[in-house]
Amino acid sequence: MKEEQKFLYVKFEQKGGEGGIDLAEKVLRAIDNNKVPFDYFYETDLPIKAKIEKSVKKFMELMELYSDLLLKKVFRYNRS
Repeated sequence: MKEEQKFLYVKFEQKGGEGGIDLAEKVLRAIDNNKVPFDYFYETDLPIKAKIEKSVKKFMELMELYSDLLLKKVFRYNRS
């Protein structure tokens, strides 16, 4: 089953505060309508420094995992 993807286009840099409010409302609506359970990949009672360290470590793991795929897409995009 293919996961539905939604995209958000907001010109908050051009509309100033009005665009920022529009973005915030759309993000809150997306959160309220989210049917997928959310789970942290770290313990929520950790100190902020430990949360940041775990977040960076997870990000680096994902970058390593997807780097080849991302590079292939970038090169494919640049050739077209």
